[in-house]
Amino acid sequence: TNASSRKLRNAFAVTESAVNSAVSAGGTEFAAVEMKSAQDKLKQAEIAMHDKKYDEARMLAEQAEWDARVAERKAQAMKAEQAVKDSQKGVQELRQESQRTVQ
Repeated sequence: TNASSRKLRNAFAVTESAVNSAVSAGGTEFAAVEMKSAQDKLKQAEIAMHDKKYDEARMLAEQAEWDARVAERKAQAMKAEQAVKDSQKGVQELRQESQRTVQ
C-alpha cells in the first residue's frame, strides 16, 4: 500500500541518517565492525526493497539503524576515553616540567 511504502521510505531515511551520523562521529575509525555491519545491512535492505521484499527490507533497515547507533555511541566513547588519556598525559607532563623548574 501507499502508506506502508511511505513508512518504509521514512525508515530508510532514518537509517541513512543514523549511518551518516555514525560516520561523522568517527564510526569507521573507532567502530569499524559495527559500521561495516550497518552499511552492509543498509545495502541488503536496498536490494530487498528493489526486489519488493518489503518486510525483509524494513527488518534490515532497522538492524542497520541499530548497528549505526551502536557504532556512533562506541565512537563517541572511544573519543572521550582518548581525550581523558590525552589530558592525563598533559597533566603528567606539566608536573614533570614544574619539577624540573623547581630543581
